[in-house]
Amino acid sequence: MNRIACVLLLSLVGTSVGCGSGSSSASATPPPVTNQTIDGNLIIKGPSPWIDVRAFGAGANGTTDDTLAIQAAIDYGQSFVHDATYAPVVYFPPGEYRISSTIEWKSAHLVGDFPNTSVRIFWDGPAGGTAIHKIDATAPGGAAFAMMSGINFREGNSKPGTWVRVEITADKFFLMDRVHFMASSGDALVFEQGWVNLHLTNLRWDNIGGYALNLKGASDQSLSSFSLDRFTYDHSLDLAVAASGFLLVETGNGPQNVGTVQVSNGRIEVNQPWIGNQAIITIKHTSTGNTRSVGLRVSDITYQDSGSMASDVLLYRESVESTGSEQFLVQNVRMAELSGILAGAWPSWFPKPGVPAEGLITQMSSQGGHVLLAATHEFVKADGSIMAREILTSREESLAEPQLKIDVDGKIYWGNGNGSQDVTLVRTAPGELTVSGDLVADSFNPPSTKARKTDIDRLTQAECRNILEKIGHTDLFSYRFKSDDPARKKRLGVIAEESPEEILAPGGKAVSLSDYCAFLLAGVKALREENLIMKGQIRALMKYGRKEK
Repeated sequence: MNRIACVLLLSLVGTSVGCGSGSSSASATPPPVTNQTIDGNLIIKGPSPWIDVRAFGAGANGTTDDTLAIQAAIDYGQSFVHDATYAPVVYFPPGEYRISSTIEWKSAHLVGDFPNTSVRIFWDGPAGGTAIHKIDATAPGGAAFAMMSGINFREGNSKPGTWVRVEITADKFFLMDRVHFMASSGDALVFEQGWVNLHLTNLRWDNIGGYALNLKGASDQSLSSFSLDRFTYDHSLDLAVAASGFLLVETGNGPQNVGTVQVSNGRIEVNQPWIGNQAIITIKHTSTGNTRSVGLRVSDITYQDSGSMASDVLLYRESVESTGSEQFLVQNVRMAELSGILAGAWPSWFPKPGVPAEGLITQMSSQGGHVLLAATHEFVKADGSIMAREILTSREESLAEPQLKIDVDGKIYWGNGNGSQDVTLVRTAPGELTVSGDLVADSFNPPSTKARKTDIDRLTQAECRNILEKIGHTDLFSYRFKSDDPARKKRLGVIAEESPEEILAPGGKAVSLSDYCAFLLAGVKALREENLIMKGQIRALMKYGRKEK
């Protein structure tokens, strides 16, 4: 950081500082305040809330072991914690830092220079160890409010098991931004004690064993908020690292729901097969009778499986029982080579859609026992054959079948949810919709204004008499449709194949109700004409009879 930038930061903080010489040894006691710069960089220490790790002996040169210097800067920062919402900043100038044992992260914010690739921390500790351990602090403010920004974690002489392990309840806006995790043998980022407000942005994971992120719900946790936004996960061909998936959410045990988990605006690429559940996101319930649930939202995600996994899925529910309910919403997720959408111990009523051919989920949600699927899904039978391809289904938890379903051919089905759909709306021909089941309406008003019509010709009396003649030769039948309940009373009507062509709809397989009504009206008009003629004849006969007398 140059002198001008530092002065600007100090003006924002509102403190005055001295400039001192760097100490070659790492100690929890800060060196005396003097005026000096190192390599043209201002060293901030003393009473300032900006604490430069080089002031405590960090070499940042890629060779010096900086473990003790970084820990000393963090420990020194505890004296500046005033209350639950205030903590100092431990600042990492550009450079390469090496650590050989676990850093105990207390109340300070850990902030690297911009861009974050300029600040790299290499792990030289034991294989499988923990690089950063976030612990509760005894000083005022504890460790709940914390921030990590602008740091790039990289494998040194060995791989850590975990890069950052948080042993507190992440509360009061725990923030992590511009952090890169590269190479670990286990879960890269672990939250052991639940969360209340936890927000991660602009993160990247490369070659991570286990899960990129592990969230463990606390027993007293409820209505909590977690968000991960703008991220990249890339698992390359590193045969020494066996990854389990991207995100693991362990609900823990407790009387209330865990809260919400939102994952958005990210890219996931897998070039080596995952082990275990092979799920992008796993929800884990560990005890019998656990009714806790997670409100999960996944949106604007791209996924590519270049490792040719045979059973990778979007969501996996790991549970000791198959009851309960989950709430989730999936929107605008683009997938390539994903094998399935849902797997694991979901409730028996829950549908398990297959992966759409085009790999795009528009919306899939479950809320309060009601499931809505709005996308293209293939429902697959046990033998692997496709049962149906649907773009939307809606079903209550207690019902065996969807109450509403729309398939990719545009067919709409309605039912009571306890059997096959008993009402359908289908486009059977150009300009033709076919409804199976009874259509009930308060009114049915087809448009009939002159302005909507063309080629208008008034029927002549001769044409009306011809229609009446056809009515007389048209048979009526009682019948049931094949889709009717056998107990339903028989219907009355005509058979299209034996009906006058004037009343048939295009295609000749249906009766046009408007033509049917007009056909009957023409017959009534012809009968009226005959009736008037008959009345005239009767009057003439009666008049002739009176003259004979």
